[in-house]
Formats: sequence, C-alpha cells, structure tokens
Amino acid sequence: MIEQQPHQRLIEATFEVKVATKSDAEIIFNAVKAELADEGRESISIDVRDESLMMNIVSEDVVKLRAVLNTWLRILNVASEMIDLKSEVVSGEERLENCERSRV
Repeated sequence: MIEQQPHQRLIEATFEVKVATKSDAEIIFNAVKAELADEGRESISIDVRDESLMMNIVSEDVVKLRAVLNTWLRILNVASEMIDLKSEVVSGEERLENCERSRV
C-alpha cells in the first residue's frame, strides 16, 4: 500500500471487468493473482464480485497509473480469451463425440 506523503497527490482508478460466470471470474482471478506480488510502486488490488473482477489501482503518477492499467487490462483480456478458447475446444470435442456416437 502506498503511504501518502504531505503535499503528495495519489491517483486512484477503480474498474470492473464483467465475465460470463462467477466461475470464470474465479478462474481468471486465480490465474492472475501471482502478478499482484510484483506491485512496484503502485498499489493494486483485485477481487471477485459475482460475475465481475473488481480492480483498484493507486499510483503517485498518472503516467505510471496508465501503464499499470494498460498492463492489467491486457493480462485480464488474455486470461478471458483463454477461457473462451477452452470453451470452444470443449464444445468442438462434444460435437465430435456426438457425431461418432451417431455413426455407431
């Protein structure tokens, strides 16, 4: 956590990333939580709330805040894309199994 010094302004950004299910939110949270350990000079927190990931970032500098925000949005986007990809693969495998069963 950043300690505010006298005459120092802290900048805070809070955002919500909605996903399809609470399970997806928990999977993404567990996939990215290791990244929280490497906070640097910014304070970053992330929580699961229903089908959303709630993220809060506090920084001393707007440029650093923007950089951290962009990084985390990319991280969350990649994790979300992996869930979508897994769903497509599972769906494709189920269709293949159904086709094979219908032939027998």
